[in-house]
Amino acid sequence: MPQPLDLNAKERKAQTRDEGALFAEEKRRLGRHQDELKRLLKGALLLLQDQIGVPVFKTDSGPLYEVLTRIRTLTGYGLTVRALSSA
Repeated sequence: MPQPLDLNAKERKAQTRDEGALFAEEKRRLGRHQDELKRLLKGALLLLQDQIGVPVFKTDSGPLYEVLTRIRTLTGYGLTVRALSSA
């Protein structure tokens, strides 16, 4: 199993200015990806609602509504789940 990347430890071993710049750039990229992941997780959590103590997805509006509507439309034309997965 691959070991987690420890940028700080590797950055300390950088010997040239260019290597240091690469690590700084990688840290910025990592920060952006983490921010994007947080945004996506927050968005996913906003799609949850509580019904009688049970968490359920909100499918009456938003992205899940759009996806389910498209699936229902396509299955209404007789497409199967297998055909949808390859579309």
